[in-house]
Amino acid sequence: MRRDTDSVPVWCAVLFAASGVFQVDRLYDDSTRLWAPYRWAWYLGLVRECIDIAQLVMARESSASSCLSLFLASWMLVLYAILHYSIRPGKGSSQTPPAQSKTQRTMPGKVNFENIHSIRFDLGRWTDSFRTFKRFIWPSDNAPMKVRLLFIVLLNLGRKGLEHWASQTFGRIIDGLADNDVWSPGSTLLLTWAISRVCVLLVRVPKQWMWLLLHAYSEENFDKAIFAKIMSADAAFHTQNNPARLHNAVDNAQGVRSSFDALVEASVDASFATCVTIPAAARKFGRHVIAIMAIRLIVLFINFRRGTARSHRTNGQILAIQNFHKERREDKIRGWRTAAVFGQLAHQISENDKSVERLHRSVSQFHREALTSWAYRTMTEDAGHVISVLVVCAQVFLGTSTPGDLAVFHLHWEQITTPATLLLQGLQGIMKSLQDDTDVAGIMDMDSKGSVNRLRCTEGRIELRDVSVSLGGQVVLDCFNLEIPSKKKVALVGPTGVGKSTILGLIAGQIEPDSGKVLVDGQDLREVDRHS
Repeated sequence: MRRDTDSVPVWCAVLFAASGVFQVDRLYDDSTRLWAPYRWAWYLGLVRECIDIAQLVMARESSASSCLSLFLASWMLVLYAILHYSIRPGKGSSQTPPAQSKTQRTMPGKVNFENIHSIRFDLGRWTDSFRTFKRFIWPSDNAPMKVRLLFIVLLNLGRKGLEHWASQTFGRIIDGLADNDVWSPGSTLLLTWAISRVCVLLVRVPKQWMWLLLHAYSEENFDKAIFAKIMSADAAFHTQNNPARLHNAVDNAQGVRSSFDALVEASVDASFATCVTIPAAARKFGRHVIAIMAIRLIVLFINFRRGTARSHRTNGQILAIQNFHKERREDKIRGWRTAAVFGQLAHQISENDKSVERLHRSVSQFHREALTSWAYRTMTEDAGHVISVLVVCAQVFLGTSTPGDLAVFHLHWEQITTPATLLLQGLQGIMKSLQDDTDVAGIMDMDSKGSVNRLRCTEGRIELRDVSVSLGGQVVLDCFNLEIPSKKKVALVGPTGVGKSTILGLIAGQIEPDSGKVLVDGQDLREVDRHS
């Protein structure tokens, strides 16, 4: 059976995938470079379909195969046109605010949210995000966690391989039904398929169990490491950070680590789909199907990002309008006495009714726009699946594919799109969680201030030499000098706030001076191990 081995759809798929990744992650600052892979893929696919149409028209063949091929090529041109209209750069970046009456000219109809086509992430920030990802998933000082993670990844890849094998076997079962080969005594198709499904289950159970163990193990070690870092920090760190803030930072970082766990699992599935499932589908179903798959993925990527941005913008606009209406209503309530004196209560109620009606009209309009955007995304995503099924059915009609290939294609489609969707959802969660890991990342990168020098007390003489301390922006001690001879008792007397507790904190090593030295038998406390 002849298969289409044209290399053009492979290049189209690669370029479409690259453009989708760049749109999700915004790896480039230059918007022209950001959309360059999409333009090349679009032009390449468009030219290839035009060449096919020209060849079919010049051949002047009237067979069913030629007519069907011409029909498919023509529809691919339409699909490329719809794709370009749907996701061309700049489309959907603005939103017309609803018309407001003159009495509501100050009502915010449009909020200045970041434009989804002008968002720029520099490479340095992306590198920092990757380092954060590696810090939580691949700790340099924890070999057991690395081994467990690698074992889980191998189990997950094995599961995906068994699912791929099971889908191929299922297609052969359907082909064998027509010839009654499935129920023959010597047939092993059903047995092979059943064994493959059982193996998938047998691999999935230990994989999930290992994920739970890894999650518990990493959470335990993470809590220990963070607490040790905090307790080993210097006095200035504890002065600048209150315990509640540090506790919240640790809790937020735990959420980041959990999000990373889900992202790793989705990334493994997406990598298998990219390296195995998509090439297998390209080899089996030809260029039309793989081109549609590539288009489907890029539409999924870009529409997901664009829909998320529109959703945030719409919610922000609704919130701004509601806050504006709330402020006006509160002003009217505060002015009740004046309105009552001048007999304007009925007028105020009437004005409030009109304001509420305008508010809900604006909210309804924004909700309709959000619903329209969601419906459009859903239809464009489902259209790719429907068109692909029709193309495979046409290949079955032409004899280049079998009925079992249709079932295999449906399974491949799920194996490709499901990991992509989960990966996008994971990326969205990570982008939110990364905002919470700034404090804890600084804690994890903090060097221990412990010193190899131990404090040796021989006489017990204490000296504060030109010490200056500021707490909370206020100067407590300024060039303060104090000498306490050995074996002498000294009383610190004075009103509240003059620095008695600060002096004790300096001597105990709990507070580090901004300048000057705290000496014990001539040894600077900042140069010795504070635990000694």
